[in-house]
Amino acid sequence: MRCNRCGALLNESDICPNCGADVHIYKRIARASNAYYNLGLAKAQVRNLTGAVESLRTALTIDKRNIQARNLLGLVYTERGDIVEGLSQWVISRSIMPTDNLASRYIQEAQKDKEAFDSVTEAISQYNLALRNARQGNTDMAMIQLKKVTAAHPNLLKAQQLLALLYIQNGEYNRARRCLNTVLHVDRSNTLAQRYLQEIRDRLREKRKNSPSGFRPHTEEEKEVPLSGNDVIIPRGSFRMPGNGAATAVHILIGAGLGILLFFLLLTPAIRRSAYTEGQAGNSELTSQIASQDAQITSLQSQLEEVQRQYTNLQTAGGDTGNTQSLIASAQNYLSGRMLESAENLADIEDSSALTQTEAAALYQMLSDNMKSYAPEIYDSGKTAFDAGNYQTAILAFVRAARADSTNAEYVYYAARAYAAAGDVTNAAKYYQMVVDRFPASEYATEAKGYLTGANAAAQAQSTTAAQSTTQAQSTTAAQSTTQAQSTTAAQTPATAEQTSAAVQA
Repeated sequence: MRCNRCGALLNESDICPNCGADVHIYKRIARASNAYYNLGLAKAQVRNLTGAVESLRTALTIDKRNIQARNLLGLVYTERGDIVEGLSQWVISRSIMPTDNLASRYIQEAQKDKEAFDSVTEAISQYNLALRNARQGNTDMAMIQLKKVTAAHPNLLKAQQLLALLYIQNGEYNRARRCLNTVLHVDRSNTLAQRYLQEIRDRLREKRKNSPSGFRPHTEEEKEVPLSGNDVIIPRGSFRMPGNGAATAVHILIGAGLGILLFFLLLTPAIRRSAYTEGQAGNSELTSQIASQDAQITSLQSQLEEVQRQYTNLQTAGGDTGNTQSLIASAQNYLSGRMLESAENLADIEDSSALTQTEAAALYQMLSDNMKSYAPEIYDSGKTAFDAGNYQTAILAFVRAARADSTNAEYVYYAARAYAAAGDVTNAAKYYQMVVDRFPASEYATEAKGYLTGANAAAQAQSTTAAQSTTQAQSTTAAQSTTQAQSTTAAQTPATAEQTSAAVQA
């Protein structure tokens, strides 16, 4: 356990051995949080994911710096198909403890297979689109989209639950039960799935109660009444003498022929109709996807045109157009599919609050997610340039990465190192100060404080030296002025004596 103030390792004492703070209450809080973490771990091991989420969220409510609870919560979210929420927990965990953290490995593994990650992202987008269609009453399109999503990602429990709800609404209880069983296989205590199953049981019970009497189950009174002799019906005898074997063979052949005929007459049209329906459903899905992408591109283009118009007005008025120009370049690269260049252009905007126009701010917000996802790639390019001694290129990359993801202490730290290596002491001190202010508990804060202390001492020594040089120069100037005045007086004295002698002679 580490101190909540200085980060030093604690012992059995209630006083921190490093900073001397009283950590008695903090230890009790940490123990309570760890107790809920252990409870969440036990629930997750028996696939009670819903209960595990509740326990782990309680643990984080008590102590938000419980790294183990936050990492496990990300794993549980990912197992339930909520990959975005899982990544969010891991990013927060890594920002709290940048080094020796399993969250970094989880994030790398999630982003390693880019195709799978994009597939999950597309599935979540399709689920959101299906949810919107279901709310608008377009249940057929919603079911088509959800079938596609659940077939590719069966662990996306939200999609399974929504599809089961639509099946229940249409009276397809067996299909709904299959979806809910899939949910309970992943999360055995999923409350929503259990409630849907209870709804199915209630509806089937009501349906049997309202069914015709011929299909109604016997009541208890009817079951208890014994049959009398008059109630027993003896069936008519059906015994026949065995006939000729040839006739039996003919009957079998005729039955087989009738079966084949019935197959072609009844089943073949149904198969063709089913294939046609599936083809139409696939075309509708592709059409909806294309329409959604076209709408997104149209929205981006309209926002880009509006920002370009504002950029022209700024140029005419003579305003500061640097941020707007970077925003336009980022949007153009995004529309052209050059995502890394788009992220770099957007990272050149130092202060997004300077984008006062509504359209420009909205476009920046839309592109900022892309910028943050490419921050590691921008940082890697800067690291390569830094190792090669190309400090100016490294500075540009590190500064862009730090702006793209302001929660990563490593990006800000290497920007400061690159400035220091290039001899830019002012900017190096600026970014080292950022490390101290934003990430005081990180491993980089100690080195940053040491650099700032040395820089301040050097600046103070330089100031003292400059003051001494100025004082010495003033003293030298005063001495030179006194010597020159004495020389002038000595020169004037003989001339005065000659004039006096000439006057006496006259």
